[in-house]
Amino acid sequence: MSFLKKRYLSFSALCAISAMAAFCLPLTTHADEAGKCKDTKHTHLSFHSEGEISMQPNLLILHLRAEHSAANPAKAQAELNQMVAHALSNANQGQKNIAGLEIQTGDYSVNQTGSDSKSSAWSASQEISIKAPVDDTKPAQSEALLRIGGNLQNLGLSLNQIEWTLDENTKKSVTDKAIQKALEALIPEAKNAGKALGLNFISLESVNIDRPYFQGPTPRVMLMSAASNRMAKDVAPQSNPHELHISASANAVAVLGK
Repeated sequence: MSFLKKRYLSFSALCAISAMAAFCLPLTTHADEAGKCKDTKHTHLSFHSEGEISMQPNLLILHLRAEHSAANPAKAQAELNQMVAHALSNANQGQKNIAGLEIQTGDYSVNQTGSDSKSSAWSASQEISIKAPVDDTKPAQSEALLRIGGNLQNLGLSLNQIEWTLDENTKKSVTDKAIQKALEALIPEAKNAGKALGLNFISLESVNIDRPYFQGPTPRVMLMSAASNRMAKDVAPQSNPHELHISASANAVAVLGK
């Protein structure tokens, strides 16, 4: 009986020691974690940087529109088709003098005009674009393309827009450079911001890139009627290239600390 009591007391003492250890351990752990949080308190700063690349255009595009009206849709379409065929034939003659000349036909539409059947008419129209690579050191290429635009105006087409831009390969390359420039500016800007706040730069928590965009006015030409075109015969539209600005923005969250 005495032996059993001693075993029982020893077992009870052991349980008490274990309970005390289990009770003390969480207190020590929480204290350590609180100390760590106090020592590693961080500041999160949201900011953005920009990268911009400027360059001269290497592509000139003329946007034209052929249109004809008639009493019925069939006649309107027939007359329009004849006008477009004549315009394309005229433009194709520029292949001899303009390297890389491309001619494209676009949207074709036929619509009824007028408020009632007696006064209504049908209008058929089609978009045409002609483009060619250009170089600011060789203005003859762009001048020749503008002369074609003038010739097509004389045939009754309206010149809607003169667009100085970049070809797709160059546009992608320049866009990548603008993005890279914006990203390279992130860490220096984060460090400068931290210095002003008395903090050190630790890391970038997140980074987002906005869609790059192009800046620069696009010269536009007023629509001219067929009568106006005849009065302006042999007068080519005038336009000069302008510098393009391709920009990209990067938004980031920086982690700053002591």
